[in-house]
Amino acid sequence: MNITNINILRTALEILFFTVISSFPALGQTIEGSWMLELNGSKQEIDNSITIGAPSDNEAAIIGELILRKEEKGWQAHVEGGPVEIDINGGEIEILIDSRDLAGFVFFRRLNGEISGNMMSGTFTIEGATENPEHGGYWVATRKKEENEKLPPNPQNLSGIWTPAPGVDFRKYSMDLTEKAQNWHNDYIDHYDQPNVRCVSPGIVAIVAWGAYPFEILKSEERLTFLYEVDSEVRRIFMNDKQPPEYYPPSAMGFSNGYWKGDELVIETQLLEGNVRDFRGEPISEGARMHERYSISQDGNTLDWKLQERIAIGESLPPLGAEGKGGEALRTHLRRRTAWQSLQKEAENINEVLVPYTFRHRYAKQSHAAGFPVSNIAAAMGHSIEVHLESYARFVPDGTADLYFKANEIKAA
Repeated sequence: MNITNINILRTALEILFFTVISSFPALGQTIEGSWMLELNGSKQEIDNSITIGAPSDNEAAIIGELILRKEEKGWQAHVEGGPVEIDINGGEIEILIDSRDLAGFVFFRRLNGEISGNMMSGTFTIEGATENPEHGGYWVATRKKEENEKLPPNPQNLSGIWTPAPGVDFRKYSMDLTEKAQNWHNDYIDHYDQPNVRCVSPGIVAIVAWGAYPFEILKSEERLTFLYEVDSEVRRIFMNDKQPPEYYPPSAMGFSNGYWKGDELVIETQLLEGNVRDFRGEPISEGARMHERYSISQDGNTLDWKLQERIAIGESLPPLGAEGKGGEALRTHLRRRTAWQSLQKEAENINEVLVPYTFRHRYAKQSHAAGFPVSNIAAAMGHSIEVHLESYARFVPDGTADLYFKANEIKAA
């Protein structure tokens, strides 16, 4: 295949398995319920400020859903439908997530952090052998928003060849299974029962969930056609209300309908035959449904972000979280913005570094350039004159030449 235009597409999957995943009730202001969990690997320490590295072409954020529930035996947690170990002690939280690497072997991501209102954040480390090109870093979780709003369709052009970004999901290793499913799984033999070993289709769930190979999207008036490199599978997504006829049998690829919710493509697939989620053999029951969401990232070519105008129209500033956590909240807000990522790349191209702390440096520099007294600048920045001169002496204008010039003018007169 001659691939001339490979892009990164993020897919969010919500799949109904043979699994038993109870619905978790939202209980007021407790931390129970659904959270969107995001990990991003690299961190930088610059001027005593730590920031999360923006996703690069080879390093994308890892995104998934975290569900918390309080039971008599303690806290229970699931990530992307699979159980994880969790420990909550006051405002501190620790989560151990089992995942599979590119070769299929299990490893763990250990998350440690703090809970602050509707946000949790902290650091994570990698444990166990893994072939993933991944390192520890920072994580953040925010409340999953209710989806009651009906957004008018805003179709996007997804035509072209796409390849899944490496490490954009958790590739959860273990899942919750019913007793019947667990018994079936116990009899599953990897090297004999895998669909591809038996020369049958692995099915659309495994193709999308594993996401290791490129695929092409073709657009026509009433449908989208996905051409997968895996097993040369073809999938048609009907973009109208077309429903399968009564005699339409269940199949590995199922029957898919799609629609636009704003600029997000939503695909719902029914009439799936019994199959497995991946080579480990977690079963998917016949009659299961798959729900997918696709969105295309902004290209960042146009930057039009004007703070004063946004404040003037009443747009709220990002939440700053608990007292003393404002810097961390700002870093989280900025690193999710395409404009900020583009500015960081511009700075990198001229051998400069752009971090949230840059705002503070700029404030100091501009204050000195405006001729404000050092005592006032130091007070505004919340430190003593001594600390200020130690950190920002390079911004203090050298007025010696001006003083001699004025003195010479007086003598000449």
